[in-house]
Amino acid sequence: MKKTIKERRIEVLKDALLQVKNKLYKVERGTYVFLSPTLQSIQNDITFERSKDLSAQECLLKDKKPCTVCAKGAVFLSLVRKENKVKMSVLDDNDVREEKSNKLFGQKNMDRMEAAFEKYIYMDSDGGLSSYSNGGERKKDVVMYNFVKKYPNTKDRLIAILKNAIRHDGIFTP
Repeated sequence: MKKTIKERRIEVLKDALLQVKNKLYKVERGTYVFLSPTLQSIQNDITFERSKDLSAQECLLKDKKPCTVCAKGAVFLSLVRKENKVKMSVLDDNDVREEKSNKLFGQKNMDRMEAAFEKYIYMDSDGGLSSYSNGGERKKDVVMYNFVKKYPNTKDRLIAILKNAIRHDGIFTP
């Protein structure tokens, strides 16, 4: 039986949460995905055409070294771990990452998760979020500010974001 979008989202988010807790995802602001040394080595081999069509899922599931991730990176890697629609040759392509994650979770939802993770608490006139007030032109998003303030530790904040999204059927609602 085919899984619903909500079921797929929850499965991916639960996997991301598990990988963070098991320390296979090292959480760090200002990153997207930094692959583990093992996966970087495979990426280097791909550059030399040795293993272009290698399954990213298979590599991620076998690798026991941590990858460094932000909120979007954690969701993307877990999406690959659960659904395997990416080859190793494109695992580090930012356009592929955005496309795959946004397709399942929605761009606004992914952007809000990332904004909370990166502490972006000031709202632009178009609703986008930023980390600075731009001389007072941007207003503080009070809901986002209160969420971020509750979780000063980066890892704790990502865990809270993932748990929040799991509770809300895959949609982050600070």
